[in-house]
Amino acid sequence: MSERWLSVYLIDMMKFLSLMIFACAIPALCLAQDEDWVRVQIVNATCAEDISVSIDDELLYPNFPQGLYTADGKTRIKGGTFQITKLRNQREVERFIQLPKNTDQSLFIIGDFSIDVPPEEMPQPEVDAPPETDDAYPPNVHLVLLPHTLEPDQEPVRVRFLNAVPGQLLTVHSEESGELQILPGEHKAFIGQSSETEYQAKISGDTVPVHLRQEGPLRNCTVVFYLAEGRASFARIFENTKAFREASMAEMEKDE
Repeated sequence: MSERWLSVYLIDMMKFLSLMIFACAIPALCLAQDEDWVRVQIVNATCAEDISVSIDDELLYPNFPQGLYTADGKTRIKGGTFQITKLRNQREVERFIQLPKNTDQSLFIIGDFSIDVPPEEMPQPEVDAPPETDDAYPPNVHLVLLPHTLEPDQEPVRVRFLNAVPGQLLTVHSEESGELQILPGEHKAFIGQSSETEYQAKISGDTVPVHLRQEGPLRNCTVVFYLAEGRASFARIFENTKAFREASMAEMEKDE
């Protein structure tokens, strides 16, 4: 194993351990049985180091670190008003969303909490600054809901790229699939990817290698880019589905 991939492996292992600690610390939201269930993993892909998240005035995640995500067990959360607070300066914004029942999905919280641009969309590249106003806008924060299901004409592995970097175009190149150009707040996908693939992402003047490698039952994945300490960073968010859970259980039973 080269030093480069050893470094990537160790970083991913540290992230995995952090995720396990975070998932164990969140409130017990899962239901044992529920006819109308929802599975959702909530991802902090904002440009804020830490946020808190309440849903309908119930504080569920008091300290939600950047780049991490919640567990996706069956939950009583069917949607509602999300109160999202940037912990460093206590800027708070409310966003309402309804989660489809009996589905697996990822909910990405994106934005930089800026108050000098209209909140309807994320700041775009090469767009004139909005007219000056004496009143501050609401914090620029958005919710992006991505279902884990594939479209009828899509083949696994699907790798989505979500651009959560305000004001910057994200370009992603794949030797086998071509190139994607993604504006802030948007997402695009490569379909039918190999179980191990290397991508080159360009954003904010930086070139960032993205290596995806899967072992065991294959899963689709979303790679989300955001700003961490002013530099482009990313998180790999793998998508669980009923088929994946069943395949994983079969693998475990085979090994017993």
